[in-house]
Amino acid sequence: MATEDFQVYELYSEPGKSIRIFTDVDEILAEFEVPHEGGNRRHAIDLNLWVHGSGPRPQTNRFALDPAKSHGHTWRERCGAAGFIQLYLERPVEENLHYCTTNTFSEARLGANDGIRTGRGGEIWNVRHTNRFSGKLNRMIKAKAIAKISSVPVLPGAATLWEEGYCFYNHWSKATTPDAYRLS
Repeated sequence: MATEDFQVYELYSEPGKSIRIFTDVDEILAEFEVPHEGGNRRHAIDLNLWVHGSGPRPQTNRFALDPAKSHGHTWRERCGAAGFIQLYLERPVEENLHYCTTNTFSEARLGANDGIRTGRGGEIWNVRHTNRFSGKLNRMIKAKAIAKISSVPVLPGAATLWEEGYCFYNHWSKATTPDAYRLS
C-alpha cells in the first residue's frame, strides 16, 4: 500500500483554519504534541483517507461556529465522509488506551447501485473501490498485530504499554483481566 494510492485529509479543521492534507506519518504524529484550545495536548485525530480512483477530489465545507463557544473563532471546515475511509487515532491518556479504528460507509447505507453512488452534484463515487481498499488496510493492520484484546488487534507499541500496566478501553488491564490478552 503506497501513499500514491491515497491522500490523508483532516476530517475537521481547527477552528478558523482550512482543512490540511498530510503527506507523511510524522506530520500526523506531531499533531498529538500541538497544544490546542485551553493549552491541552490533543488526544485524538480524526482523518479521512481519500482513495485515488474512488471519486472526485474531496470538497470541503465551511460552517459557522459560535464565537462565544469557540474562543472567538467564527468558522471551521469539514471534509466529507461518504466515499472516504475514516481513520480515528488516539494517544494514551492517563495510562489508558482507546482503540484506533477505521470506518467506511457500506454500499447499502450510501444507496450505491452495483458499488456506484451518484452524489447530489452529479459526482460519481466508486464505493466498492473504497471499501476494498479499506479491507486491505485493515488486513495490513491485523498482520502487524502481535496480540488481541477481545477481538481488537494489538500492535507492538500498545503491547509494550499493556506490559507497563496501561489499561485498555477503561476496562482491560494486565492486573485485573490478564486472560483478555492473547498473543496472535
